[in-house]
Amino acid sequence: MDPIKDLEYADATSVGSTDDGGYPPLHRRNGRAGGATSNGHGDHGGVPVATPSDLPDAALSDITHLLVSEGPPDRVLEAVADALSELVPHDTLSLFQAEPPLRVLRPVLVRDTYAQEILAMGSIPYGTGITGLAAESCTPQLANDAHLDTRSAQIPGTPVEPESMLAISLLAREEMKGVLCLYRLGERNHFTVKEFKLAIVFSELAALAIDNAQIRTRLETEVVTDHLTALYNHRYFHERLAEELRRSNRLRSQVGLVLYDIDDFKRVNDTYGHLVGDQVLQGVASVSRETCRFEDVICRIGGEEFAIILPGYALADARALADRLRVAISSMPFPLVGKVAISLGVAEGPLHASSPRELVACADLALLEAKASGKDRVRVYGRGVESPSDDLGGEGVEDGEVRTADAAGMQARFAALAARGELRSVAHLRTLQSLSVKLNRLNDVRQIGEAITAELRALIDYHNCRVFLLQPDGETLLPLAFRGSLSAYQGETFDALVI
Repeated sequence: MDPIKDLEYADATSVGSTDDGGYPPLHRRNGRAGGATSNGHGDHGGVPVATPSDLPDAALSDITHLLVSEGPPDRVLEAVADALSELVPHDTLSLFQAEPPLRVLRPVLVRDTYAQEILAMGSIPYGTGITGLAAESCTPQLANDAHLDTRSAQIPGTPVEPESMLAISLLAREEMKGVLCLYRLGERNHFTVKEFKLAIVFSELAALAIDNAQIRTRLETEVVTDHLTALYNHRYFHERLAEELRRSNRLRSQVGLVLYDIDDFKRVNDTYGHLVGDQVLQGVASVSRETCRFEDVICRIGGEEFAIILPGYALADARALADRLRVAISSMPFPLVGKVAISLGVAEGPLHASSPRELVACADLALLEAKASGKDRVRVYGRGVESPSDDLGGEGVEDGEVRTADAAGMQARFAALAARGELRSVAHLRTLQSLSVKLNRLNDVRQIGEAITAELRALIDYHNCRVFLLQPDGETLLPLAFRGSLSAYQGETFDALVI
């Protein structure tokens, strides 16, 4: 039904219509407003002037709620369109968002039979047609019977039909936010000056609401984004990992975790300077984005350290992605630096750990093993350093060279883990994982008790250990297993140990 939408591209001309109150044309062929009075509100660059008091109470209330709302920009745009439908009746509506650095308008909200065609037409440069003129001049445009303008440009896929339009520029803090276009279909189905004035007043308040929503979104993004690489930051990494682990525990699914850092990055900074080092970090971030899925969460968690949270990834899938990333980065030439290599550690939750801190410790230990075994390779937590199946990538390096090159760095990393209490935590995790596997294979409660006493020796240096089983009465403890010197228990009978 929407006629031409040619007003998107047409020059702003009012085509000499003088009905609807007898007002003269508001726009000349050069697109500048002129020749119109404001019906008692004074002249303002040829555009009728109104104030918020001219708005109906309902519309004013709606826009006030928008100004103080905390919704995202897309919901604010929808609310603006809903509120305007009651204020200025129209057949179709298109809202364009401005991109000032490029000086173009991009359609973001279209309520039209031909919405698909309008959205597909792409960006409109400032100054092109009525819509572009509203952005170029920062002046609202009224064009009745605009389909008669010979400079109209037809949008592919839309029929040629008569229409009138308003193109209202959205300005906030003297910055172009977009253009709001309203259409009425049919011959001489015009907008009145009063409606034009109401739309202008409404657009001023709507622009503030859109600006507020954009500012909130930008601030929220900056809080969780690393400014150099545009990846998520350390804070967001821990929050999101905790969220994904909770979800995986609830849904009995997996979440993969890959930790990686750039090998010999200090040499890059020392040799080429920090500016080149920053470019290497940005390059690694860019390759990481290209290698991962859209839903994967890529973070920069330290100087040259990165992490990828992989929702739904099992251990084998996470390891495969890690190796693809290693190959992609090692094959990318970096200016001045040349080849850059990374080492990666892989873990899976809740298989290896169900808490964020412990899962990070698992992946970090795997990363340390990758460093120790020659760098430029992928290692999986829980597999020995000598395991060839997990030694993905990397060129052969003599043991002496590895130990000489990595000794200081490895000691520093282990010292950091120990200082945070995570080195001990990793040992505990391995023991508990081993215990869990053994217990799942046992059905006899006495065998389970014996396994518990045996495995606990790796965690706790005890003299004696007893395991009891709570009976159905909820009060009696039945002895199952004993381990240790047991000297204090000699002569005690089974019945004597029942509590």
